Amino acid sequence: MSKNDKTNSWKGYDFDQLTCRRILTSARIEAQKTRLTETARTVKKENPILSMRNARTLFTALSFVDYGVLAIRLYRRIKPLFSK
Repeated sequence: MSKNDKTNSWKGYDFDQLTCRRILTSARIEAQKTRLTETARTVKKENPILSMRNARTLFTALSFVDYGVLAIRLYRRIKPLFSK
């Protein structure tokens, strides 16, 4: 069996493997959301000097997609104020 035959013989994941991967991805996303919310909570509770360090940690944990979603949400909230 040549190397090319090995790569072409892969048929993909079966239904159980796809379900397992989907569950793992969902769990990873929920864990990240929980971690971000907990960091945001500590930023609000702590004194300003320590909270700046935690805020920096919070902002470095966000990806570019998260920044885009936050920007769209902020735009939708601010837009009605300027349209009047």
